[in-house]
Amino acid sequence: PRRLDGEYRTSHTTTLTTRRANVAWAFAAADVHAPELFDAIAETALSQGERFNSQDLANLAQAFSNARRSSPKLFDFIAKTCLQRGLGAFNSQDLANTAFAFGTAGHASRELFDAIGEAAPRSIGSFTGQGLANTLWAYCVLGVDAPAFFTAAAEALPAHIDRLREDFAASSQLYQVFLYLQIESPHQKLLPVLAEHRQIWLDAFWNDSIRPSQSQLGVSHALNVLGWDHEDELRTEDGLSLDIANSSTKTVVEFDGPTHYLQGPDGPSLDGRTHFKRRLLARLGWTC
Repeated sequence: PRRLDGEYRTSHTTTLTTRRANVAWAFAAADVHAPELFDAIAETALSQGERFNSQDLANLAQAFSNARRSSPKLFDFIAKTCLQRGLGAFNSQDLANTAFAFGTAGHASRELFDAIGEAAPRSIGSFTGQGLANTLWAYCVLGVDAPAFFTAAAEALPAHIDRLREDFAASSQLYQVFLYLQIESPHQKLLPVLAEHRQIWLDAFWNDSIRPSQSQLGVSHALNVLGWDHEDELRTEDGLSLDIANSSTKTVVEFDGPTHYLQGPDGPSLDGRTHFKRRLLARLGWTC
């Protein structure tokens, strides 16, 4: 992989656009750390973007989010290009992958998500359960409402419940969707569908919670020495897990390690899930 990385960086200007997108996707899928490769692909996409087709754009967005590589300019370009061309060539998987990538990166594009929200109901029958969960999660993480899509998803989800209950990642995402609808933006059709299976989603969400690291426990100990009364991994009534919290003052210290960030040329940036949690905590009256 390292030899391929070096070869690609020296010849990326002549490589076919589809191959660029596929190389990025492959490196991300293989979990190969190659920041210079991803930055080179981003530069090429920005200068030769008209050559990328819809599948290439979806693959690029997915690759960068999976690799936890931040590139705001690339995501802006992908959103702009998708809007200029329209989403007619996007199938349900392309729509889900693109939305999920933007949500993971915490990169909001209201116009793009409005367009996806209009296109998704027309192909709702071809969405997988995971695709529905990924797309709904992205909307909620970024705080974007999509009434037509939410209504279509409410009608489609029941057929996928049996498989979703076996998918801990998707179930965890659906609990976050439930929290968004319950706390921030209720939807009269989707919220009851999710509420009916709340315990399934909650169990998966708790199972998905990150366990405290030794560094976090060290910080907790230091705060105890300083006399600040608190609990570790406090569970709120809404199911959120707080790293270090004082429930009487509703004050929380979130110990956000590397998994909460995307890395980029300009340094680390919080991912979408972490931004979402902080937004929910603020809505619930917690000071973070």
